[in-house]
Amino acid sequence: MSGPEFHDVVQEFRDEVPSWVVRLVLVLFGVSLVYGFITRGTLYEPIAVWIQILRLALLVFVVYLLYRFIIAVEIIAEKL
Repeated sequence: MSGPEFHDVVQEFRDEVPSWVVRLVLVLFGVSLVYGFITRGTLYEPIAVWIQILRLALLVFVVYLLYRFIIAVEIIAEKL
């Protein structure tokens, strides 16, 4: 992506996602790291949990993209 296109995508993300959601995720991430360090003495477990959450989110995103692709193919097929 070139400069203006990337800027447009970032601006669209900022418009669609409320700022409180981003802050909430960052606070939860920080609190989980502190809690994991206090209770277990290591940061490995909270980071492993967050990695699994990100993997699940990526899976849901890919399934959503496949769903949109199928819907687009059906719409194109109906127009033929």
